[in-house]
Amino acid sequence: KARKEVILSASAVHTPKILMLSGIGPKEHLEEHGIEVKVDLPGVGSNLQDHTFLHLYFNAKNGSITQGEALSVRSLLNYYLRKRGTLTRTGLEGTASVRTR
Repeated sequence: KARKEVILSASAVHTPKILMLSGIGPKEHLEEHGIEVKVDLPGVGSNLQDHTFLHLYFNAKNGSITQGEALSVRSLLNYYLRKRGTLTRTGLEGTASVRTR
């Protein structure tokens, strides 16, 4: 048994799974699966959200922003002196949420 608090961080899917297999979760759901209820905690396993990542590979036309341009002297000076330009962007230019069910 733990003597102090325990932090469980195993993703949006596996954290509730571990909790429920340990007897922590919605009482009715645990009993339905024959798991001894230690703590009735209805929110476990609900409203799951996870940060997914999808790699997309594509060919860019000439003149597109490339690593060479990003690391050019012009881009470096633009960033350091004016805090503008290519280097002020993150590596992620867009996101999408897709409903799977």
